[in-house]
Amino acid sequence: MSQSLVKNLIHLVFSTKRRQLWLPADVREVLFAYLAGIFGQWESPALVWQNGYAAFSVSESNVRNVRRYIENQREHHRTMVFQDERRALLGRHGVEFDERYVWD
Repeated sequence: MSQSLVKNLIHLVFSTKRRQLWLPADVREVLFAYLAGIFGQWESPALVWQNGYAAFSVSESNVRNVRRYIENQREHHRTMVFQDERRALLGRHGVEFDERYVWD
């Protein structure tokens, strides 16, 4: 019998409800640590706790670029609004979508 092997890396994109800025820095750090703990405990499954998210597969060879992108998201959010960023990601990954149903 042959062996089946799988490794799925996912870049999960989400926002706060109605894009409200309610995550102070101290809460943000605790939240991110909590999420990392959950993902690590269950070997990285993402539990999606809200409506409205996007998830993109990431190749092992592109992990470094995605990690850098995520680490610098506060900086690029200063020059690009979330909606434009999500449109760009959806386009880059070839995802067709209807503007009427993508936003809050």
